[in-house]
Amino acid sequence: MIMSVRPGIVLHTLKMPRSPIYTTEPMATRALAAEIRHADDKITALLEQRFNLEQGALSVLIDAQCEAIENVDVLLTYEGKGGRRRVGLEAKFDHEITVEQLDREAGEVDFLALLVIEPGVAVGHAHLVDGIVTWNEVIGCFADSRLTIADIESMPLTKVRVESLLRQHSRPYERFSEDWDVSIQRGGSGIPSIVVESRPLPDGRQIRGQIQVTGRGMPSTLDETYFEYHIGIQVNDDDADLPATAEVDDEPGWVPHLRTLERVLVDMGGESLRLSKHAASSGTSERGKNKLPLVEKFLEGKSWLAKGYVGWALGIRSAKTPAGELSELCEVAANIFLAWHRAETTNRVR
Repeated sequence: MIMSVRPGIVLHTLKMPRSPIYTTEPMATRALAAEIRHADDKITALLEQRFNLEQGALSVLIDAQCEAIENVDVLLTYEGKGGRRRVGLEAKFDHEITVEQLDREAGEVDFLALLVIEPGVAVGHAHLVDGIVTWNEVIGCFADSRLTIADIESMPLTKVRVESLLRQHSRPYERFSEDWDVSIQRGGSGIPSIVVESRPLPDGRQIRGQIQVTGRGMPSTLDETYFEYHIGIQVNDDDADLPATAEVDDEPGWVPHLRTLERVLVDMGGESLRLSKHAASSGTSERGKNKLPLVEKFLEGKSWLAKGYVGWALGIRSAKTPAGELSELCEVAANIFLAWHRAETTNRVR
């Protein structure tokens, strides 16, 4: 509160706005360490609970450090009933959680907690740490904390929010059978997507695809973020799948699958599938450059059926879709995956 007193003016108070101050991950973790050092009782109790320890097992906090051994974000040293124990807090904002990092850190401390925006961020990694805590929980341990949720939310958390959105809207894939592998992954550029792969079809190829952010970079806000599906058939980067067109009379093995896909799309009512029919571009690798000539020769030039990447999959893409329509996009893509798989495995479409 700011008190303002001037001669002849009645005393009044002004409430200070809570603008973000700690706007980077190192700032936030240092501020957290300072809050813990100032008043550790409640967060110590929270950690004991998450580590399944009896109350008072950690007892007295004797030190708090930042980016200490193995660059653990916050390292707490306790003297308690079990002797001296080190507790690590590894904070994750928009960076990917890796098994290697958690393994290294867990080997240097007695207990390791993962500090995340929301519990879902830790899916797939909970077994690598001793407990999961959220920023809301730890900040709530301090009376009038100088580090606030507004600080945390001011950071560029777009990838984490995208992962959260993908988890929320991946429910259509819960009905997929054991013939499929569906997971949320971050690609080489760190951008998350729902990755879908079938078990090998009779000829050994997989149906593959993803629901992903459009473009090559990560937008700065969700309002600027658009999604698309890509659904295709496995295409290998070899001479059998991508020969020079002039040297072959027989179509490569992936071409019949794309014909089947086209028929499936017609049966499903193509206009309702958010399908993009813009022409595909050719690859830049030596064999990738053969893609469009092969499409011209064997698929009547329908290059919109052969979008994607050599070495992964060629197939269809959707039109770009805003985040608010992600649920519908995921549902449409799931229906296409399943209908195509049925056609390939039951010979209903030829």
